[in-house]
Amino acid sequence: MGIIESTLGNAMQRMLMPTEVPDWYAGGRRKTAFPEGPANSLLLIGHFGLQVPDSETARQFYIDALGAGTRKLEAVQDSIIAAAGATEFRLRGGAGGATVGGCEAEPASVWPGHFYIWVADIRRVHEACEALGTKMGCQIVEDVHHVTSDDTIDVLVLQDPFSCNRFVVNQAPKGLVPKMRGLVGVGEDAADAPNLLGVIEVMYLVPSGKSAAAARFYQHFL
Repeated sequence: MGIIESTLGNAMQRMLMPTEVPDWYAGGRRKTAFPEGPANSLLLIGHFGLQVPDSETARQFYIDALGAGTRKLEAVQDSIIAAAGATEFRLRGGAGGATVGGCEAEPASVWPGHFYIWVADIRRVHEACEALGTKMGCQIVEDVHHVTSDDTIDVLVLQDPFSCNRFVVNQAPKGLVPKMRGLVGVGEDAADAPNLLGVIEVMYLVPSGKSAAAARFYQHFL
């Protein structure tokens, strides 16, 4: 690798995947500390409700491949709950077009954008998604970015087995894995500690000319 390529690679690494939480994120505290949120702000997204064509396929992708945790709620008995830290993906669907809750299953949900997630071990996600794609006969791994070196996976771009929703994956910055697991009461040494740590950013594409109105809604109401 030449000097120019190395310099560009290092710059992209700092932009895409910092090894430590930057000062602007951590505030005046240690770089591995979470900042204080503004008063009355919406700190975390509670859940996303996604309709899926097949519950078992969805379970294998979100829980087995992405490494989400699992939860059970009395009020949500007809959905698989895949926990991404404090945020949940509530996956509602049947088996190959079966009915859900006594009703005909709805069409699969397509999120108009992508979910940006952090995991503890990005290689584990890559291997699991490649294996699941081979098993299902579909392409789950859309792209793999090797920014720092040819042997390092810096960014994964994935699509679910239904080709409905896209995920951009980074390995969490050093020092934040135990803190993110601790937010939901999972110990670092727990045998069943989930690999999926949290939803960091969600991109939602809006029609041309509507972004300013959407921004005003979030600023005023949230």
